[in-house]
Parts: sequence; structure tokens; C-alpha cells
Amino acid sequence: MNIRCHLVVGLSLGLVLSLPHCRAELLLEYTFDDSGPSTQATERALRGFPLQFENQDGSPADWHGAPGSGVSGRSEDRAFDNTASTGMGTGSEGGRAHGKPVGLEPMDSITLSGWFRTVDQSLGVFARLVWWDFRRQVYSYPDAGLHFAIDTGVYVGSDAAYTEVNEWVFWAVTYDGTQNADNVKFWKGTRDTGVSLVSTRSLPAGQFAADYPDFMIGNNDPDSSPTQPLDGWIDNVRLHGGDGNSGILGESELEALRAQDVAGDLPPIRIRTELEVSLESGPPAGLTFGWWTIEGHDYQLQESANLSTWSDVAAIATAGDGTRQERSLTPLPTSPRFYRLKVSR
Repeated sequence: MNIRCHLVVGLSLGLVLSLPHCRAELLLEYTFDDSGPSTQATERALRGFPLQFENQDGSPADWHGAPGSGVSGRSEDRAFDNTASTGMGTGSEGGRAHGKPVGLEPMDSITLSGWFRTVDQSLGVFARLVWWDFRRQVYSYPDAGLHFAIDTGVYVGSDAAYTEVNEWVFWAVTYDGTQNADNVKFWKGTRDTGVSLVSTRSLPAGQFAADYPDFMIGNNDPDSSPTQPLDGWIDNVRLHGGDGNSGILGESELEALRAQDVAGDLPPIRIRTELEVSLESGPPAGLTFGWWTIEGHDYQLQESANLSTWSDVAAIATAGDGTRQERSLTPLPTSPRFYRLKVSR
């Protein structure tokens, strides 16, 4: 893995000491603040593969929560709404966000973090927060603790500290694969309380292989038995990583993330600009354009006769509201035209 380092130079009694100072890379970040049957990573995440929302059987779905359902409550802030699950964890059925990891490599150290909010019971019954496969995951243990697994298939769990019901809870797990003892830490915060250490545990030294073919949030895969969805809302899921111990976020860094999320400091999302077009026979004959929108973004249809000079279609300009929008253009143009969708914020 390539990590960013800065050269730190110290002077003491004529001795010049140069050491690389490295920081954790933000590899994945999903805030669910877009719309439609998939969700995109933020622009600042280095690995930006999309996640598809699915029903329990793997069929397409849209699990975006309503505007304002995210941690901050701002109208632009949405969450992954998995409250249609039949229950919490083992034996229940529910949704998931499912992606195919691209560009992720084994890492010496990682930090996984995010938020959850249950419906009417505390976290438990083996509900999955983040899942690659049974060897790489973060899940809830029946006693309201969190469990973490790495590639060896060895699991460690926290104390039973995640007991809140219908309240946003910030969680984080760090793993330092350069150490053999006290190398796993579980953290917790809420909207109103800062991040604090819950438990310190030990796992064998090694690497965390995040390059498994599948990555899921909120459930295990459709073929798993038993099925184990999280019944509630999920927001702002992140993966930091790096070589050596550079992938570890400390308490102050985790607290900065928690405070940022509560304040509604929403990072830009990678914009999805798919433009769907259908021909309407009429009368009058025309074209219907459709696209998914993000609140806080503006959408402008443009046309060109030669793919080099583009002009706005005055009648088709909208403000994003977190839904799929459609606009019609009539009558049909009398000469060939190319169309594209311009997105700005």
C-alpha cells in the first residue's frame, strides 16, 4: 500500500534526525447522502467503488433514508435505512449495501468506524455492521458488545457497552497488525458524548486483507445462513488503513470525526451523472430525460450538434431534492443532437 508521509526534521545538540511521519489514508467513506438504488463513496475517499442496495435475496432495492435521517439531522444528510428488516440479527431478513472492492490491498493496520441507530432494542443477535466474509467483519454480539475478526478467523469482542436504543451511536475498531498483544481497540461515542475507549483486546499480528471480492454494510451476503441484518439506520461508514501502524486513528482523530458528523459537515459525494432517455411517440413526439439527484446540487441538461460546443436547454434545469427527476423536451429536434447532464453545487 502507498501511504503519504511527511519528513520531520529535528535538531538537538548538533544531531540531525529525519523520521517519516505517516498518516492513515481514508480509503472508503459512505455517507448515503445521494439517492437511487446505489450509493457512491465521497470524493475524498481514495477507493471509490459504488455500493448497490439489495433486498435479502440480492434483488435491487433503494434503502436511502428520508432527507434528515442522517446523524446530523440536516435535510441534506441521509442514512442507510434498514428498518424494513423483519428483526435484529440472526434469523431475520433485511437489506444490505453491497459492493465489489477495487484497489484495496492487504494492510498492516486499519480503523473501521461508523454510526448505527437501532429501532426498538439494543444492538445484538450477531447483526452485521461491516462484512467481507466470516473472517473479516464487525458484528454485534448478543450482549450489546462488538466483535471483530481478521483473516485468521480469530474473533475478539468488546465489553457490553453499546446498549443504546433508538439513539445514534458512533463506533470504531482499530487493529494494529504490527503487534501481537493489546492491538485491537473498541471505541464509542454518541451525538452528545465524546469518543472514549471501551475495550482493548489482542489478536495475532498480521495483515487485514480488504481485497476480498465482496464488501457489505448492514447484513451478510444473500447466501449466508443464518441471515443477520442490522434492524435500524447506518451512517458515515469509513475505512482508514496504511502500512506499519499508520492506519490507526487515535482518540482525538476519532473525536474529530464524531464531532464533524454531528455538526453536519458533509463531504462531497462522487457525482453519478447517468442520464436516461426515452422516446415518447406523442402526440406531440418528444424526449423524456430522467436522473437521480442529490440535495444541494443543480442539474442542467445541455445539447450539442458536434460534441465540441454545448449549450444549456433552458427548459430543463432543476434543483436536486434527493429523488429521481424527469423532464420532457418537445417537440423533437429537427436535426441530430447530443445531450449531457451538467451537475454543479
